[in-house]
Amino acid sequence: MNHQPATMRRFTDKVTIATGGSSGIGRAIAIRFAHEGSNVVIADVDLEGAEKVAQEIRGLGRQVLAVKTDVINKEDVNQMVNTAIEKFNKVDILVNGAGIVDWALLAEIEEKDWDSIFNVNTKGVFLCTQSVAKQMTKQKGGKIINIASVFGKFGVKLFSHYNASKAAVISFTQTVALELARHNINVNAICPGDTMTPMMQAEVTTLSKRFGISEKEYLDGCVAKVPLGRLGTPEDIAGLAAFLASDDAAWITGQSFNICGGFYSG
Repeated sequence: MNHQPATMRRFTDKVTIATGGSSGIGRAIAIRFAHEGSNVVIADVDLEGAEKVAQEIRGLGRQVLAVKTDVINKEDVNQMVNTAIEKFNKVDILVNGAGIVDWALLAEIEEKDWDSIFNVNTKGVFLCTQSVAKQMTKQKGGKIINIASVFGKFGVKLFSHYNASKAAVISFTQTVALELARHNINVNAICPGDTMTPMMQAEVTTLSKRFGISEKEYLDGCVAKVPLGRLGTPEDIAGLAAFLASDDAAWITGQSFNICGGFYSG
């Protein structure tokens, strides 16, 4: 399913940093923003994957950098942001899309697994936001979009550490939005439901085995919970991200938007 716009060009000559941009939602956002005229910095620990996406973006006539970045490493993050500024002289949009997931009951979660989830999903958002906000403050404006999860808003068995990390992202978004509003920086969160990405496929493979069912049965169970009758696509999420990064969303900040086919409305 391809939702790429044919004519919209809301981000002509803007500069977007997309973390986790080598695959899944991050990739879709990077490509969508390039379609709409933005130059793009793809920041990802998977440099080979980031380079492949960069090649796609070059084919659209946009300028692009692929920068190997471990979002839990402050030096890596600062170097990535500095590289973006050296190349483009500004950063207009940051999309914090880097994330990981894990599945375990409370009794099964090891400390290292808890730390890993929070490092990438929460600390990574903090470090990237802090670094980019310094530049946006100098520019007197910018848009920051954090990819959280609808599962950060309610409990689901096996996902306590993942859900807690995404709830932290939602809370972080609300507070940072208040702090940065005076600098004309909008900060919002997107909360996807089940979206068909490589990360979702890993969940399907792992948990279908755990429950002793086929992958199709697991997926059918996920779809059955969605009123609109299908899982999300990365392009669905990219469309909302493009709106929130546009001037149409100039009076929106500190919000967390569910995009889940009606699965959850809280």
